[in-house]
Amino acid sequence: MSQISARQKSYFYAIGRFIHFFSRVESALHVSFAEFASIPDPVARAIKRGSKSGELIAMIKGVIVATKMNEKDTKEIKTVFDQFEAIAQFRDRVIHRGASVKTDGTFFSSNLATMKTPELWEFTTFTVQDIRNATDDLIRINLRILRIAFDLPMRAMKSRARGLFLPWRYKPVKLQTPRSQTLPYLLSPAIRPRSSRR
Repeated sequence: MSQISARQKSYFYAIGRFIHFFSRVESALHVSFAEFASIPDPVARAIKRGSKSGELIAMIKGVIVATKMNEKDTKEIKTVFDQFEAIAQFRDRVIHRGASVKTDGTFFSSNLATMKTPELWEFTTFTVQDIRNATDDLIRINLRILRIAFDLPMRAMKSRARGLFLPWRYKPVKLQTPRSQTLPYLLSPAIRPRSSRR
């Protein structure tokens, strides 16, 4: 087994922490659904069942409109959901595609293994700090969802409320879509699509 570098260790630790707090937000969406919908918990469980986070957010958005939530909380929950969805997109790409470290210390993740055609090739480049920033936002997203759903006063959140409303730290990493013009240089003839072989 090859030795793990300090850079890789910091990446693995950051990813593990990121996934942990992502799951905490998913749990917050589930436990808060009944509160947003103003229905008994057993009914809420029957409705949402094993819904994914994106599905839960869509349902909560609909409930908010139907129940006419006050303007301040409606605006806040939209901001929170928008940021979570941006982080979820980053999470899906990195977790399902994996990543490799580059010589400059950044990480590279692409759909090279799963793309259907060369034209659909895409990749992202990011840093460990991007992961840390997303994690910090997830911690605050979790608290802000629960605060709104359960109408918690700020004093009830004590020290956890510190920095709760600061600007988001994670900035969406850019998705690169270079198309097919540069892809042939990355694929050997043995694994190129049949239509491209001579």
